[in-house]
Amino acid sequence: MRENYNIQNYGKGSRKKIKDRVVREKYPNAAIYTLIASEKLEKSERLLDNILGFFTDLPFGIPDFIKGVKNLDKEFYLVEEDESQTIVMITDEFIEANILSEKIDKSKFEFEGFKFIKCRYEVK
Repeated sequence: MRENYNIQNYGKGSRKKIKDRVVREKYPNAAIYTLIASEKLEKSERLLDNILGFFTDLPFGIPDFIKGVKNLDKEFYLVEEDESQTIVMITDEFIEANILSEKIDKSKFEFEGFKFIKCRYEVK
């Protein structure tokens, strides 16, 4: 599921707080947890990272940093409702939801090219 929304319809505050309100409105009766997300590096990116760090004074993590900057406008959530779990991604323009086929019980997991850490913080 992917649908557009108007971020200006959700009041003032930080982008994170606004996106919290968007996900809470979409899933009013669910337990919603913030996810810390990082895009997984591909094999070639890991190799480049190691080479850059070994042969130059550049710090390790350059490709990881670049991918992190690319995803700054995204917030991720784990929504738990009625025995199902959904990964929700919200940008400044749209909300996208993917229902998981298997329940995730771990606080760290991977899904569709991202590594996630489930926060204990529940969106209110």
